[in-house]
Amino acid sequence: PTLSQLALADYLLQGGHERYLRQVQRRYFTQVERFSFTIRKHFPASTRISQPVGGFVLWVELEPAIDTLRLTHRMLQHRVSIAPGRLFSANQKYPHCLRLNCAQPWSETLERALIQLGKEIGA
Repeated sequence: PTLSQLALADYLLQGGHERYLRQVQRRYFTQVERFSFTIRKHFPASTRISQPVGGFVLWVELEPAIDTLRLTHRMLQHRVSIAPGRLFSANQKYPHCLRLNCAQPWSETLERALIQLGKEIGA
């Protein structure tokens, strides 16, 4: 075996991968919770959030009158990128939904972006 193979085998035998996975799971869980809390606080009360099971993306359902493709363009003016629901449907379903990636580390900038998104949705 090569040196890198031996190092990887030792890492796995010592439980390094399991420790890493537990750490990442805790971090993503915390980030998803922060996103969810901020959404519940700053988005309209009718907003529905689908929680992932072990994932780090949120599916957010807004009022049917909200066009998230238009919302995407408005948010880009604030340098905030969201994924409109239509991107996840072959037949243009979910125009009032969006997907948010929670993998980015939490920051004040991210919190401000979510608050701005809530304002745009409510506007």
